[in-house]
Amino acid sequence: MAEYFSVKIYTTTKAMQLRYMIYLIFKVIRPVKRYIESAKIEAETIIDIISKDVNREANCVLMIDYFYFEDQNNRYIALVFERLGKSLYDFIKMNNHKG
Repeated sequence: MAEYFSVKIYTTTKAMQLRYMIYLIFKVIRPVKRYIESAKIEAETIIDIISKDVNREANCVLMIDYFYFEDQNNRYIALVFERLGKSLYDFIKMNNHKG
């Protein structure tokens, strides 16, 4: 079994699989109906693009997986992506909040 290191950051979680040094981003969607529906559409769209782009020429982020999980009262969806670099928030912060 692989070991994982994770840190909660806003609504995303960074995880690193220590065995292979693979960085992943977990985008956790709050349990709001319209957010969950948008996330489902996002996942389906990315799956469609990736399935048709066998040579990876579309420059689409690689979505590794998506899954649902529940706590006592809510059902969340999480999308798992390859880590490409800084988050948009970190980029804007690095540029003194200038887009």
